[in-house]
Amino acid sequence: DGSGRPPPFFAAINGTYNASGGEAVPPGKEGQIVLSPGGIPGKPLKPVKDTAGNPLLDGLPGVPLNDLKVDSPDFNEINVVSDNATVSLEFQGAYPIRPGSEIADTETVSGWVADLTELTGMPLVRFRMTFDVGADPSNYPFGLNSYRPQADYVRMRTIY
Repeated sequence: DGSGRPPPFFAAINGTYNASGGEAVPPGKEGQIVLSPGGIPGKPLKPVKDTAGNPLLDGLPGVPLNDLKVDSPDFNEINVVSDNATVSLEFQGAYPIRPGSEIADTETVSGWVADLTELTGMPLVRFRMTFDVGADPSNYPFGLNSYRPQADYVRMRTIY
């Protein structure tokens, strides 16, 4: 925030498995987008769970708004992931080489984690998004015509 104070992060990123409301997280899917059961009739798409339709409602009780927005440009649909794909979000933190610097001290770089709270107190944070468009090779073999998800934004919330 410019003050030099490292952020305490919110407990989770809404929309990924590490924020699934107490449900058991499938092994290896800690940072993956949570999908709604079922699909969209006639299209190989699954809706993303807990997607709010109105950004003006963000922050109101009972109206979750995902912190990672994923769409399917191949089908001109929003808030969906194609059946062949998965989208994962992970974070890495570090301390600067000296106070106020934006260059990470390589000795302090953390591993990649899905739970942002593990990086609380680290002033430097980066994220990576992994798009696996060959997640279901039995029905959708990877190739030039693979359906591709698209991320519109990632939001990392902090508390000061």
